[in-house]
Amino acid sequence: MPQRERLKSFEHLLLYLAIAAGVIFALGVPAFLAFYDYNALQSTLSFEARILTDQIAVFANIQGETWQYSFHRLPEFVTIIDPNEEIRATISAMQGKAEKVMLDVGPAQSHPVLTVRDAISVGGETIGFVELTQSMRPIVNQVAVVAAITSIIGLFLFFILHRVPMRLLRQSTSALEASRKRLAKEINLKEIEARRANDASRIKSDFLSNMSHEMRTPLNAIIGFSKVMEDQLFGELSAHYRSYAKDINDSGQHLLGLINSLLDLSKIERNMADLTIDQVSIHKTIADTIRLVADHARSKNIDLPVDYEKP
Repeated sequence: MPQRERLKSFEHLLLYLAIAAGVIFALGVPAFLAFYDYNALQSTLSFEARILTDQIAVFANIQGETWQYSFHRLPEFVTIIDPNEEIRATISAMQGKAEKVMLDVGPAQSHPVLTVRDAISVGGETIGFVELTQSMRPIVNQVAVVAAITSIIGLFLFFILHRVPMRLLRQSTSALEASRKRLAKEINLKEIEARRANDASRIKSDFLSNMSHEMRTPLNAIIGFSKVMEDQLFGELSAHYRSYAKDINDSGQHLLGLINSLLDLSKIERNMADLTIDQVSIHKTIADTIRLVADHARSKNIDLPVDYEKP
């Protein structure tokens, strides 16, 4: 998958996670608060209704069937559970199968309301009902305020979870892309330099190879003629000239060795050289070297002493 598509997929995933986190926080907190307050209010009303029904049941048990005619005592029981007169209480009695309202007190409750109904029982017989009603408007208002606050926090949470990471991610991606392009450019320059170096090395090797071949032809002639002069094949030479002829031959052999070394170097650079292990006389090498540079050293008044044990 290309990097742009991966970044797009990650951005979508981060967007969904940020939306989910913002919505859960914005709606979850108010929903939890509403659920908690609703259950708390219902539990309170149920508890108060149970207290009221127990008080009325005791009163009805004492009064007998005449309790219905003593309904003027009922507000006293309501005051016990609602001294501040915040709840609307309705008490009804059973007359046969019909239900007659005996008391309906308390302020009018604004909607939405929560109503709890409990039976008044005496001797296992239901003789009436208690109904408590209380407005849920304070809970709704409180939940609305909390919802407004959590919505703002949810938007802020969405911004933190989505905008900030994506901005940092885009900056990091841009920096990585710039680094990648810079690195690719450097690699391209290095490859160009390497090709140029290889071309220069190949040209040098070809030059050395060609020059070596060109130099060997006249050098072989020098070596051959100096050998003829040293062996006196066409007439006798003085010892002095024979010594010169030998020096010419040795110098030619030495130069031929250097040319061969250049050819070997060219082969090494082309990975075409063959390694040969052989024995070399160090004493002969030293003697040949001294003989080659002796005349030039004498002309410069340079003494070349050699001290080694001959085999």
